[in-house]
Amino acid sequence: TDVLPIETVHIGNMDEISMLDLAKNIFTAVDSEPAKLEFKEGLPGSVRRRLADIKKIKQLVGWQPETTLTDGLRETYAWYKTHPRAASY
Repeated sequence: TDVLPIETVHIGNMDEISMLDLAKNIFTAVDSEPAKLEFKEGLPGSVRRRLADIKKIKQLVGWQPETTLTDGLRETYAWYKTHPRAASY
């Protein structure tokens, strides 16, 4: 903007989660079970876990999460089911 600086912030929660557990959460959110779910080593430097550092957004605007990851995934999936055209963009 012309007046305010642009800031990059992370939005999420402070709960650390592995990529494998994230995948399991996604399958749970969509009421599905994979035929097979296995963890394979990624390339050097690949992300193995996620943890959003939300200190900056808390400081700037006082935001903090109110929805758990599991609930957020379920709500997002439900929204896309009722807005199928949005998934095609």
